Amino acid sequence: MERITLTTKDGLNIVGNWSAPESAKSSVLLLHMWPATKESWTPFQALLDERGIASLAIDLRGHGESGGEQKQDASEMQQDVDAALAWMGDKGTPPHGIAGASIGANLALRAMAKNPELIAGVLLSPGLTYHGVPTLDAVEKLKDTQSLFFMASEGDDQESADAVYMLMKHARIQDKNSELLQNAGHGTNMFESHPKTMVMCANWMADIVNDL
Repeated sequence: MERITLTTKDGLNIVGNWSAPESAKSSVLLLHMWPATKESWTPFQALLDERGIASLAIDLRGHGESGGEQKQDASEMQQDVDAALAWMGDKGTPPHGIAGASIGANLALRAMAKNPELIAGVLLSPGLTYHGVPTLDAVEKLKDTQSLFFMASEGDDQESADAVYMLMKHARIQDKNSELLQNAGHGTNMFESHPKTMVMCANWMADIVNDL
């Protein structure tokens, strides 16, 4: 694992953990929930390593080691995502996948709408709107070459589960999948309460990005 620093368009330093197996031909960007840090993705990065996929987990602005402040309107975080994707492309392992949890899921979905080369997205506990970052308009813009895997927990996180139902309905793409758990927590906490789901997501991502 390599600690890296990149700079956003508005001049903030964003810190990330970059992991790249020698055989990697594609990479995946990982966006944490609020509040959390890049380290919440460390176990998932290990699974991607085993499957020959490079990955970058970043601290979004105002979190962890990155600069900036936590603001209720998180729309500026899109600049963190843009800078990370550009950095990954420059490394020669183009980003073909993205995964996010909570606010990270919303940011990931908007990134997919903007970057059709992101062909696979794992979205944990998305919302219709988190901290000023909406998703319905983004999911409707996806291309049919892109694939989605949603996961949320019913009961304890019903708002996210309801969002998954709505996003699945509005997504026009063919390859859209969802896994709804019961009382399993929010975001990457679902990986801790249900470890098999983390393997499921890693396998799903590998099936798509390694098939290029």
